[in-house]
Amino acid sequence: MNGLITKRGRVVECLSLMHEWTCHNEFKIDLDVFLKRGGVRVCERQGAHTVAVEHVKPLTDKQHTIITRTLKEWPFYSVVHNSTVKQTFSRPIRTLPE
Repeated sequence: MNGLITKRGRVVECLSLMHEWTCHNEFKIDLDVFLKRGGVRVCERQGAHTVAVEHVKPLTDKQHTIITRTLKEWPFYSVVHNSTVKQTFSRPIRTLPE
C-alpha cells in the first residue's frame, strides 16, 4: 500500500511514490505540512517486502488500526518506522512495532 492516512483515518491511495503530488492535489497542502498536522505517509517497496511508515505526531487510534490491518494483510518482512528504526523478521509481521 502506498498512500496517505489522515488523522481521522481517511486513506488516500498514491501511485508508486507520488505522495507529494497526491497530497498537493487532494489536500491542497505540502507533504511536510500534512505530516506536521498529524498525517501519515506509507510507502511500500515493491518486491522487497518492506514498508515505511512516516509520521511526526503520535498515531491516532484510527491510524494505528489501519496500519495494523495493512501489516496483517500483506507479507511484509521489514518495517521502517519513523525513518530511524528498522526491524527485520524471519516471518511476516503481524503487529505494528512499538
